[in-house]
Amino acid sequence: MSRYAKADVTVNDLKQKIDAAGDVYEVLYRNPSKRIREDMSKVEFDCENVTDPDKHENFDMPGFQSGYETLPNGVAVCWVGAGGDWEDPLALCIYIGESGELRVYIPKDGNCYNFKTKAAFGNWYPEDEDGMWDDTSSDEDEDDFGEYEENCECEHHFEEMKHFGIKQYKFDMEKLRADAANRIVAHLRGV
Repeated sequence: MSRYAKADVTVNDLKQKIDAAGDVYEVLYRNPSKRIREDMSKVEFDCENVTDPDKHENFDMPGFQSGYETLPNGVAVCWVGAGGDWEDPLALCIYIGESGELRVYIPKDGNCYNFKTKAAFGNWYPEDEDGMWDDTSSDEDEDDFGEYEENCECEHHFEEMKHFGIKQYKFDMEKLRADAANRIVAHLRGV
C-alpha cells in the first residue's frame, strides 16, 4: 500500500513546514499530531532522542545520514534517527502528506530494528528473564558489531540481535531511500 505525498514539494518547503512546527524534536516527540503518532505506531520505539539535521546532532548509527533530500521519485524527505536512552535508534523520514500535513514513514529495508517484534532493539527487555536472548553463537560473532558494541551500555541489545540473526548493527541509505521511494509517492491529481 502506497502513501501519498503532496506533489511539487521541495526540500525547502519541507524544512519550512518543520521549522514552523518548532523543529524535528517538536514534530516527533513533544507535539506529534495524531497522524504522526499513527505513522510511528507501526514500530515500537521512543522519540526521546532524535537527530536534528539543523543542529548536526547524531547518534552512533553506522551508515546512516540524517538530513533533507529529494528521493529518486521526487518526494522531499527529512531523514531522522530516533530512539530512547535504553534502546538503539532506528531510521525514519518525515515528508508532507497529500493534504499538507507532516507524515512519517519508517522503512524496513536498510533499517536496523527488530522486524519480528516490530520494536527498536533494546526496547523491551524483561529484567526478570535475564539471558532470554542468549543463544549459542560463537565469540567470533562479537567482532561483527565492531566499534558500536564498545560504546554501547546495554549488552543485551547484542544478544537480542544475535538471537534474531542480525550480524551487524548497520544502516544502508540506498536501501532506505529505495524503500521510501517505493512506498511514498507524489499524488498528482487529474494526471
